[in-house]
Amino acid sequence: MKYLHYILIIILLTISSSTKAQELLFHKTIEQSIIKLIDSSNVYRILYKNDSINKEIILLEEYRYNPESRKDQWGNQREHWFGIINTTVKDDILYILYYNYGLVQLKTYCFLKENIKVKSHFIDKKNLSSSVNAGPVRFFSEMKWINDNIFMVITTGQIYGGSGTSGLYVYDSAIDSIKKVFFKDGKFIKDHNKLFAKLDLDENKDTVSKHIKEALLENKELKENNNFKYLGYLDDPSSYSCAKTSNVRISGWICFFYQDTSSLLDSIKIIQYQNHEESWYISGYRKVSIEEANTYNYNTFNPK
Repeated sequence: MKYLHYILIIILLTISSSTKAQELLFHKTIEQSIIKLIDSSNVYRILYKNDSINKEIILLEEYRYNPESRKDQWGNQREHWFGIINTTVKDDILYILYYNYGLVQLKTYCFLKENIKVKSHFIDKKNLSSSVNAGPVRFFSEMKWINDNIFMVITTGQIYGGSGTSGLYVYDSAIDSIKKVFFKDGKFIKDHNKLFAKLDLDENKDTVSKHIKEALLENKELKENNNFKYLGYLDDPSSYSCAKTSNVRISGWICFFYQDTSSLLDSIKIIQYQNHEESWYISGYRKVSIEEANTYNYNTFNPK
């Protein structure tokens, strides 16, 4: 019994040690797909499991890093500067939005019979300052399929630094390309109904659709005899945080997506809503290639 006691202690210490050595940084389940990011012994590993593709866990990526790179000037361990911002799956293709020490990129994983076809799409790259001067890194993205496009609200960077990636981006699966959305000058329209503060946008799609259509008709942005189709919405970080923590949207912006018969079959229109001011912002927008994005002066996401 004495030896069994010592064996049990060793087993418990081994389990405790392995648990501490492995840190779960990201976990998301989408239908049958499970995506994880773990940090184990100074190695980032991205794991994927989908029983319809493979019964085993698939190692997608592995990044080894120097543990000294995660220490501040006093030798303390700082937060991770690598991570999965968000992910989505469609037609057995996995899309992962990564943040890697200032680099933002979207990677696609197409699971073939004998291998995995991986493709990287560059979005942005910013230089980072020390955590002492610019603070820790934060990254956020809400990404949704709108027809055959992934629209992504992305915000990354250090909390005290001015250099970061932000804006609305769109991945077009038909041409396998990412562009940045720039909003043109528009007009603010006061929303007298004030529905969105406490309305569950996912549970009340018909109400949202009706409200948007009324606002467009009232401001002559939609003709009475035109068909209207509401496609969905995206929150910016502030609006998303409000909705998740308090079920009330009192700050930030919402992008609503729709189509009408005055536009091409594949064209998507956007109307923005400012929560704090309870106002619509009606404007056109332009999709610009990533290479050209920094040369334009249009509003990226938040009009003033």
